[in-house]
Amino acid sequence: MKTVIDQFLQSVERYPQHDCLLENLGQGYHALSYTEVHQRVVNLSAALIAQGIQRGDRVAILSENRLAWTLTDLAILHAGAIVVTLSTKLIENEDLLSRLQNSGAETIFVSASQRDRIMGLKDRTSLRRVICFDDAEFDALEAEGISCEVVNVHTLKPIDRETVLRAARKTGSVVTV
Repeated sequence: MKTVIDQFLQSVERYPQHDCLLENLGQGYHALSYTEVHQRVVNLSAALIAQGIQRGDRVAILSENRLAWTLTDLAILHAGAIVVTLSTKLIENEDLLSRLQNSGAETIFVSASQRDRIMGLKDRTSLRRVICFDDAEFDALEAEGISCEVVNVHTLKPIDRETVLRAARKTGSVVTV
């Protein structure tokens, strides 16, 4: 069975320069290619891993639809973590609290409109970190400047030891997901 990330990587490979997402810049839309989205997802994923997110961790998202939401969703999955998607339509705080408590999420990404709501519930959950898409912290996380090279091992059959070693020498480490 293919995962969302498998399907995304397959699309990146098949359609590298085709439009993948449109970003609303206020005065029109800017198209992002599959290659551009992939690089941003890989960088954000590496930053999440560097921040301590591990395979199997639950990371929540509570935000209105936006480019950062999609990039974060893919980055969480790429890091091997589990996305806990929360609806902004959850009117009652108790409903939101129940979902957060049951999810076990320790990190949540939120929009500015949801931040105060989460901060009011945080002490009653396992949340340790709240990252707002609209703050400099998210921009810094996305631009953390992690040196990375993506090697799609699915296309290396049998595995090309030299390719993996070259990537490790170039970046200083190897992360598999």
